[in-house]
Amino acid sequence: IDPRNDDVVYAAGLGDLWGYNEDRGVFKTIDGGKTWSKSLYIDTKTGIADLVMNPKNPNELIAGAWEKIRKAYDWHSGGPGSAMYKTTNGGKTWKKITRGIPAPGVLGRIGLDYFRKNPRIVIATIEHRDPVTNTRGGGFFRSTDGGESWTRQSAQNPRPFYFSLPRQDPSDENRVYVPGVQTLVSDDQGKTFRNFPESVH
Repeated sequence: IDPRNDDVVYAAGLGDLWGYNEDRGVFKTIDGGKTWSKSLYIDTKTGIADLVMNPKNPNELIAGAWEKIRKAYDWHSGGPGSAMYKTTNGGKTWKKITRGIPAPGVLGRIGLDYFRKNPRIVIATIEHRDPVTNTRGGGFFRSTDGGESWTRQSAQNPRPFYFSLPRQDPSDENRVYVPGVQTLVSDDQGKTFRNFPESVH
């Protein structure tokens, strides 16, 4: 919700779990939900797993697009549609972010969060695998330029297709949380983590 005008709302549409459909992407209303327009659309397999708004500039949002299909006998997480996108004009245009994002390979689910005191700092958990080498290049990432480029801090990203909920402490840029089967906490910007303090599942 735009804090300046609560008639302006953005919604992340993940889409139908079981099939291909066009109800995926970022949707926007400017009349309090009476009508909606599609702001960002990739394809019938790719929805938006996370959408965050700059707390000091509501025209800037970052979206984590996630290609995924669930079948009765299979679970498909990741593909060419998965990517990170950013808008600085309230969703009129979006650009794909690639600097520091793992490549080559397949991206999956992406979780995002801004640092409220300084939105130049953004954190992300990124699911990634290289099908050729069968290695994983995802983990916990950090940006210091508003999400334009990223640095991998560590490999921590527990069961990303279930969780992917990185959280930045609102007042301490060094402290971040990665909830999962255990809640992980870091005091060095995501370079090292410890359990906090017990299993919560």
